[in-house]
Amino acid sequence: MSGNVADKATAFRNEVIGSTTRKIVCKASNHDLAGPKKKHVDYLINLTNDPHCSMATLADYIFERLKNTSWVVVFKNLVLAHNLITLGNEKFLQCIATRASSFELDSFTDRTDGIATEMSVFVRRYAKYLGYMCTSYKTLAMDLCRLPKGLVYSSFLKRKGRRGERESYRSDYIQISKTERAEGEERKRERAEGEERKREREGELQYN
Repeated sequence: MSGNVADKATAFRNEVIGSTTRKIVCKASNHDLAGPKKKHVDYLINLTNDPHCSMATLADYIFERLKNTSWVVVFKNLVLAHNLITLGNEKFLQCIATRASSFELDSFTDRTDGIATEMSVFVRRYAKYLGYMCTSYKTLAMDLCRLPKGLVYSSFLKRKGRRGERESYRSDYIQISKTERAEGEERKRERAEGEERKREREGELQYN
């Protein structure tokens, strides 16, 4: 109850000072035990495509909510951040990739009750996962999740300048392709053998 009152007070304060974006972030990560509302998530996703939107300011609002002591608020805020990373404009990911350390919640623990203590473990793991996503983007200078499957390897080659590195990636890629092909053929063979045994059993039943 007190959490909901605090959310309403924060939303009202943001409305008074004219910060609509902060108000939406607050509403999307309130204390209600439910996922962020779709209308709030969609609003912020569309906001990342606005050329006049400050990605740094939006990131500040999100990281500000990560300092909350409630696992519900922090968890919902991580879900919101994940949606913006994967569905929002890539400029948002570029912005927070330089601040991946903000997702370090190794010491986060909500001891309100038993459920809060257990969920704190998932909050820490989820935050670490998002931190890895940002670090990966910062290292590779691209988001692999946004690329079609067939373009991942070619994108690696384009971004690697030296011939030795290209050859190394090419050999690794060929080796992986051979392994996947062999596994696929093995699965097909097992499936064919299973169907053949099934037909034999059906034939025996009909004969009997």
